[in-house]
Amino acid sequence: MARQVWLGVVSHDHVRQAVAGGFCRFDHGKPNTILKLRAGDRVVYYSPREKLSGGAVVQAFTALGEVLEGDVFYADGAAQRRVRYEKECLVPIRPLLEQLSFTSGHKSWGLALRRSSFRISEADYDLIAGARA
Repeated sequence: MARQVWLGVVSHDHVRQAVAGGFCRFDHGKPNTILKLRAGDRVVYYSPREKLSGGAVVQAFTALGEVLEGDVFYADGAAQRRVRYEKECLVPIRPLLEQLSFTSGHKSWGLALRRSSFRISEADYDLIAGARA
């Protein structure tokens, strides 16, 4: 089975927790997306804001990682998988809007990011990874 890339829309403070703990979770801990992940899949986090309940606007991709071997586990009632993250990143989305398949040509690009998690293409992942400073 081919590697898949999953994008999660998560506040930046929660991304920092995931990176520090070496795990990923999506959909506020619901297992829907986590159960679809396989070892070798890639994870990208997009953070619209600093905190779930507001805070400063971030509008950037804030972490990239690869799902590791192992089963789904639960911590604090949330379904999670182990992930090896690359160095934390901060890649603003605006310069990439016309190049990303899920935002290109959409005047209201934020609507594409209203879902809390979804699959993106390898090309999108490569574009985001290549835009890191």
